[in-house]
Amino acid sequence: NTELTTELQTLHNRFTKLKKQIANEKETLKQLKPKFDSREKLKTQAEELEKLLKVTEIESTCAKLSGRIKNGEQTSQNTLLKIEQLSKNKIEFQNSIKETRTKLPDLGILSKIKDWYTNNNHLRNEQASIKKEKEENTKIIKGYKNELNVLTVKILPSLDSLDENLIAKAIEQTTQEVEYKFTEIDNQIKDFQIRKSLSEYAQNLHDGDSCPVCGSNSHPDKLEEKDISGKIKALNNQKAVLKNEMQSLTDFEKKTAEYRFKIDSLNELLEKQEQKSLEIEQKIEVQQKTYPAKEKIKESVVDNKFEQARLLQEKLEKYETELFDLEKSYEKELADKEKFENALNQFKRDLSSEHAKKETLSAQITNVDIQIWQSIGKSKIEEEIKDLLKQYNQLTLDFKYIERSLNNSRTEYSKYEGIIQTKEADLKLNKQELENISIKLENGISKSDFQDENQIENILKKDLDIEKTAKEIDEFNQKLFSLKEQLRNLQEQAKGKEYDAQKHEQITIKLNELKAVAEKQGKELGSLEKDKKTLTKKLNEKQRLEKEHRKLKLRADNIASLKSLFKGSGFVNYVSSVYLQNLINAANERFFRLTNQKLQLELTEDNNFEIRDFLNEGKTRSVKTLSGGQTFQASLSLALALADNIQSLTHSGHNFFFLDEGFGSLDRESLSVVFSSLKTLRKENRIVGVISHVEDLQQEVETYLKIENNQEKGSLITKSWE
Repeated sequence: NTELTTELQTLHNRFTKLKKQIANEKETLKQLKPKFDSREKLKTQAEELEKLLKVTEIESTCAKLSGRIKNGEQTSQNTLLKIEQLSKNKIEFQNSIKETRTKLPDLGILSKIKDWYTNNNHLRNEQASIKKEKEENTKIIKGYKNELNVLTVKILPSLDSLDENLIAKAIEQTTQEVEYKFTEIDNQIKDFQIRKSLSEYAQNLHDGDSCPVCGSNSHPDKLEEKDISGKIKALNNQKAVLKNEMQSLTDFEKKTAEYRFKIDSLNELLEKQEQKSLEIEQKIEVQQKTYPAKEKIKESVVDNKFEQARLLQEKLEKYETELFDLEKSYEKELADKEKFENALNQFKRDLSSEHAKKETLSAQITNVDIQIWQSIGKSKIEEEIKDLLKQYNQLTLDFKYIERSLNNSRTEYSKYEGIIQTKEADLKLNKQELENISIKLENGISKSDFQDENQIENILKKDLDIEKTAKEIDEFNQKLFSLKEQLRNLQEQAKGKEYDAQKHEQITIKLNELKAVAEKQGKELGSLEKDKKTLTKKLNEKQRLEKEHRKLKLRADNIASLKSLFKGSGFVNYVSSVYLQNLINAANERFFRLTNQKLQLELTEDNNFEIRDFLNEGKTRSVKTLSGGQTFQASLSLALALADNIQSLTHSGHNFFFLDEGFGSLDRESLSVVFSSLKTLRKENRIVGVISHVEDLQQEVETYLKIENNQEKGSLITKSWE
């Protein structure tokens, strides 16, 4: 009841405060109501000031647009003047190009004459080279013969003639004589050796000894040979001289054979050279009859005309380049003119639109003096707008806050009013119930063993865990029951048995020993298991590292290979060489056919183009030596091969082809070659578009668009099919 009484007092205090707060909020709301109702005027004034700022911005934009229009009109006028001047310059350059083309010589005839002189010079140089080789070989043969004569005189001085057959017979005869003398000396040496042996034997016989030849015991006249060794030595010396003489004859015979072989070989070579010289003379005679022009022109004159043509072509290319630049500038100025006119029209449209916006906004401003506020300045107007919007928002917030607070206070007031009424009724009931409980408590104490109410309170104040105590009692009873059961089972098992302390002790000792062995073996098993785990882990790590090493080694080998490929520009050169070679192979199928199997494109080691000329024994030459028509055929073949390759890569089915310019420097014969080459493309189902200023093209092209520039009407298009 005390707590309820205190709570009820607190509720009464809060109720009184709420009543006072409601009265204050009503008064505040009453004061804010007029300002809140007129707050829209603040918002309207702020909006009109914002419109005034937009009007000011529009006026600034209009001023900028007017300036741009003025500058644009001036720029457009200047562009028109540039276009007129560029048009005049174009006409001048076109006339210069026509005049230069008329001065160009016939490069086709000049090229044929130049080729004729090139072949003629080549044949004459080859003829001179063969003549020089013949003279050198004749000189060498003469030297060999002189050396052979000197050697013959030295070995066979008695020979009167140096005829080959006589020399052979003399060598044979001299050899036979030396061999005969050699045999005679050998016989003499053998005879002297026998006589020497007999003399030595005879000198060893004594009287009384029996002679093995005659059997006599008396030897009055013994064989004596004086200075036999000296004679044998002299014969051996003669034999050595004969051997040297024989060796000299053998060497002379070999040397003679070598000289004869060299002389015969050189004579055969001279015959071949003579034959080749005759063939070249015949070629020169034939070539003299195939001069490509009616009147013969000196080679220096041809070179001068080529140089003149080169200078004219350079001049023509320069004119065409300048004309191309002029046309680009002309087109650019036309595009600029159109761009400027579009921009001017857009500026004028924007200016008209801004004026309309200004008039619309000015008509919407009714509560603000435009002239006064425009003279104040933009920053102060923006501050005023912020201040007005701030007042508007603050009024709205304050009014809504007070209104919401008043509603909340009223709700809370009603709530507290109901709670107080409920609490007062509860207090009344509690007091009645408390009186009844006090009566029952006094009656109970008087009937119990407790002395008074304080004793009961002390017992109730003790902190007893009833659940825990009950649980401990249950666990004790369970353990007691289990132990009784175990005791009963053991008593039943021990019936009829006697206890032997000695046997028990033996079993205990044996059990301890077995436990010790098991413990030791367990430790050893644990150690082995640990070692096994360690070794297994190391083995797995080794296998992993070996696998990783193999991968890294393979990667290192691959990186080394890539490094050697990518070192410097090796890989780029390799790939570009492959692609260029494939491109040339594809282009040659058309180029070889267009040149009537005369020329073929090839790639040098440094990835440059060269030409193999099958009319000149298949020799290679520079692409710069090609005529204008041949150069076009080569370029066309390469371009088409490249286009085919791109179509193959992109899976495109387009088969049309455009040629832009490239004919201005060609003569009529080269143009004819170009037209023939282009016509062959029709057989390949290709559509060819040609863009050119060369008027001769119109005679060859059946379907065309002719575009002429008119100063007044612009570009006029004429269609060939209309």
